[in-house]
This record gives sequence, structure tokens and C-alpha cells, in this order.
Amino acid sequence: MILEDIRNLPVSRKKFVDYKYQSVKRDFAFIVNKDVPAGNIINMVKKSSELITEVLVFDVYHGDNMELNKMSIALSVTFCSPIHTLTEEEIQKESSAIVNLVRENTGGILRYS
Repeated sequence: MILEDIRNLPVSRKKFVDYKYQSVKRDFAFIVNKDVPAGNIINMVKKSSELITEVLVFDVYHGDNMELNKMSIALSVTFCSPIHTLTEEEIQKESSAIVNLVRENTGGILRYS
């Protein structure tokens, strides 16, 4: 029976962290080659900082006004510290690190409106 297989699925549990301080979201849109898996970018960004609590894709675009072999992938990144309110300087530093990380590992560039 198919449901019996559920018991064999690996379970990974993250340690619960009670964030008492305000989280901050920043959106990034990167232009990357179409062969770059979105999951690779998400995992790379998630692992880049302990201040990142969530990374979500909210848009993927390829078509008009985009090079044939390119796509735009837009991410929403949530930052939060369990010990203090983040400063604008900390958020900017983390944001710059994300842009550099994606550029260095995928060749992706930040898309400007």
C-alpha cells in the first residue's frame, strides 16, 4: 500500500528558534542562464548566512525583452536575528553578499527595473 511508504520517509527537523526581533524582507531579481536550476540559487542563498530565515521564488520570467538563453528569477529573502534588531548596515552587508554569491557561482547579475 502506498501510505505504508510514508513511514520510511526521512524526517528532518530544524531546531525551533523563537525570533523576538522584527524580520526584514528584501527582494532580488537575477538574470541567469536558463540552465541554472532555481533550487541551486535558493539553497546557495539559504546557506550563505545565519541571518537568513527564508528564501522564496516569487517570479521566473523568460521571453520578450530577455536574451534567448537567459531568464529572470526573483527571490524574496527574509532576514532576522534571534539576539537583536538588525541595522540597515547589517541588512545592506547581507544583501551585497547575496548579490556577489550569485554572481560568482552562476554568473547571474542583479536585474534593475
